[in-house]
Amino acid sequence: MIARNQKKVIVTDDVSNMLYAAPGNMTRALFERYLERLASADADMIAVDMAIPDLCYYRTEVGDWWGQFADDCPQSFWNVFHNVRNLIEGGDDPGEIMVAGLRRRGRSVIANFRTNDCYAHPALRTRWEKAHAHCLVKLPMIPTQEPVLPFFDYAFEEVRGHRLAIATEILDRYDVDGLQLDFIRGLPVLSSPAQADRLTDFVRQVRSAVNRAAKAKGRTLTLGAILPWDMRTLDDHGIDHVRWIGDALLDYVIASERSYADCNLRIRPWTKMVEATDCAVYGSIFGDLADGTVLSGTDRLPDRAFVTMPQICACATNLYHQGADGVAFYNFYQELHEDKFPLLGRLRDPEALRTEPRQYISCRVPRYAGKQWLRLEIGPHPDPNERKTFRFYLGEEIVNRSATLAFKAIGMTLDDELIVDLNGAELPAGSWALPDPIEPMRTLTGVTMHVGDLMYGRATAATPPLRVGDNEIGFRRIRTSALQQAIMVAEIEILVS
Repeated sequence: MIARNQKKVIVTDDVSNMLYAAPGNMTRALFERYLERLASADADMIAVDMAIPDLCYYRTEVGDWWGQFADDCPQSFWNVFHNVRNLIEGGDDPGEIMVAGLRRRGRSVIANFRTNDCYAHPALRTRWEKAHAHCLVKLPMIPTQEPVLPFFDYAFEEVRGHRLAIATEILDRYDVDGLQLDFIRGLPVLSSPAQADRLTDFVRQVRSAVNRAAKAKGRTLTLGAILPWDMRTLDDHGIDHVRWIGDALLDYVIASERSYADCNLRIRPWTKMVEATDCAVYGSIFGDLADGTVLSGTDRLPDRAFVTMPQICACATNLYHQGADGVAFYNFYQELHEDKFPLLGRLRDPEALRTEPRQYISCRVPRYAGKQWLRLEIGPHPDPNERKTFRFYLGEEIVNRSATLAFKAIGMTLDDELIVDLNGAELPAGSWALPDPIEPMRTLTGVTMHVGDLMYGRATAATPPLRVGDNEIGFRRIRTSALQQAIMVAEIEILVS
């Protein structure tokens, strides 16, 4: 059995972001510099994209490499096309540079294989894809033969065989420590969940390829998968995760969201499932917190919000409380998070996280791949029976009232009055620190705001009324201002210092 007390950190790197950075004239020396920055991440494994899945970042003989046969090029991918071309036509292999460079710097390297990622632009479709249009996924919501996003159906033997050949090529050619099947960047994978056995057959063949490569290299290689955390999504798409784990096809699973960091990720069903197995479960943390915040478009916040170290520590605390074997990062871009790379080792010790600031922030409705932002609308008129609620997770006990609870209320004024409760226990109105109508104030994240933007309610919190595990916060309106306008509650935070 695996040692579940030894927590690990994984970073999955989107290689195209390194290739975006140089203006189409990438050299080996410059690529090595980007890899040096990536290697500064204090991670147990670094997974680098090698194929997505038919378009490869290396000199492939099975698929196509970026820009190999494209007649035109979308502007957003121009740098990637030309940087890969520069390296390959100059006699270098980007795949070899990545694997050898990271291993030379002491990092364990996993090849990330995006099982069904795709882009709409024709220049990004490989020769094989163009020749196999009959193998596209067909769903009721995609009635045409050529959907906007051309996902391929693993029920077809041609799809399974071709993509297995690419995975095998990577394993045989490069000195990687294993392979990671990335399913979150490519759903759907089947036209019908009734064909789940076909997809399981593919995973079984990949497992066999990994075992053969391990025997040839004389050491153990690992096979992992990034899967949606919500098991209902897996059932809808014919991903038989129960069988994959029960048949020991996977060494680890990353239970993941699609695009955003989320403190409310529920992975307890995963950790209970693997208790009697040698499969590890990691919870994912994304580099992006949100595409938009309640202040997006102002001169104080950007359109996107990126995860901070206190938010990372909060996510990790919640994951460990549910039994995670470690944490895994995705879209953790160098240019935005390089300063955090050396700090990731702190996340291996769940107890040590209690000495770090932790900011639990809820800004989205917990649902896999949903972009529904947390917005609780409270009507314009007082109604003590109208209670709007939100459920959130807290993986620790808050003692001595050492936490600050806060929420943003759009459309609220100083004349409005809300009753706020935690798990049914009302927080005394006098405990709230409301903003001065003239002086600017700073939020928990250090952003300066004025009352004209929104109200920012703050109160101290402890356990009880907070609970370890699932919690519910409720809002009721008992007084309204002369404006009589609806209030929108958003971005609920708990800061533990």
